[in-house]
Amino acid sequence: MQCGKGCTACCHGLFDITIADAVQVARGLEKLPQHLRDEVVKKAEYLHDGIRRLVPAAPALLSENDPRIDAIVDEGGSPPCPFLGDAGECLIYIMRRLNENAGGTYQGS
Repeated sequence: MQCGKGCTACCHGLFDITIADAVQVARGLEKLPQHLRDEVVKKAEYLHDGIRRLVPAAPALLSENDPRIDAIVDEGGSPPCPFLGDAGECLIYIMRRLNENAGGTYQGS
């Protein structure tokens, strides 16, 4: 996929991330101005609450082959990433997922 500023094709939906990715995301969150951090946290909490309603008994971490993952993804639809800004920008682009950094083809700033 080749994308540019404002492209949000890979910014919707539920997907897993590694612990290393989570560390990068947390670092990105820490660097945001407080008002943006508050907005991202609010969006993430809303998304998390929705997942909990879908699968109330699911633990916070699921193993790679847990069958509940498919149910959560199927029922969850394609919600936007909490870090997706109002103008379609990634609020933590510089800190985005490690595998995107390694293989992404982002064209622009």
